[in-house]
Amino acid sequence: MPISDLSMYDSLSYSLDSVLNALQQTETQLGTGKRVNSPSDDPVAYGTSVVLNAQLSAANNDVNLAQAIQGKLTTVSGQLSSASTAIETAIQVATQGADASTSATEMQTLAQQIGGVLDSVISAADTKYDGAYVFGGNQTLTAPYSASGAYSGSSGSNTFTFMDGSRVHLTYDGQAIFGDSNSGLIGTLTALQKALNAGDQSAVSATLSGLQTGLQQVALANAAMGADLQTVSSVISNQNTNVTNIQATLSNIVDLDVAQATSQEQAQSLQEQALTSFAAGLQRVPLVDIIA
Repeated sequence: MPISDLSMYDSLSYSLDSVLNALQQTETQLGTGKRVNSPSDDPVAYGTSVVLNAQLSAANNDVNLAQAIQGKLTTVSGQLSSASTAIETAIQVATQGADASTSATEMQTLAQQIGGVLDSVISAADTKYDGAYVFGGNQTLTAPYSASGAYSGSSGSNTFTFMDGSRVHLTYDGQAIFGDSNSGLIGTLTALQKALNAGDQSAVSATLSGLQTGLQQVALANAAMGADLQTVSSVISNQNTNVTNIQATLSNIVDLDVAQATSQEQAQSLQEQALTSFAAGLQRVPLVDIIA
């Protein structure tokens, strides 16, 4: 063998290393189902995938948070609806109590009914969801209302802003909705109960307008909550679409054509076998033939 044929060993070694590296990369791709697993596979595609994965994570996070807020608002809206039903009962009771034909004994019974309504409204005003009080304004760790209807919350509210800029309320100023023991709906219910116990039909009648106003305040609060629920539903829908689109783009960039990769693996395996066989044949040539 001429001395120049020594270069064949270097060429063969290089070719074998290249085929083995390519085969290892293909096997890795088949194992992960991804064409791009590291920056060296495709630097541009890898960089794009990093950005897209960050966007995907943010979109999924928005969906998860929106679904959690949706559950909260749905529960709280149900509490407001229950409060509205209780107020309607109070209006019926007050109307009956203001009737001149109602006896003092009957008014005492009606006062007990209003006591139950008052308890129901205060219970709704003290709604707690996932460890936080909803109607305490910025104060979420302690109940905003006492058993007598005294308000100890704040006049603020907490909000959450999604990626697209949409904002919804997480907490509300309870006093603006329910009042307290001396004003608003709770104050009116308290006055109604006292008037019924005292048999004062004129005072009972005077509470009717306050009850109507209280019913309207609760209804307005529930409508605002409904608007927040619509916002959350829109965020969930839009971000789910965004997630689907990002996933499709990612798939086009990094996912593997399994059939093509399998065929490529077979071809690379055959190359590796051929080169290994050829190298084994060269190793059997006597050294003296190489340097002669």
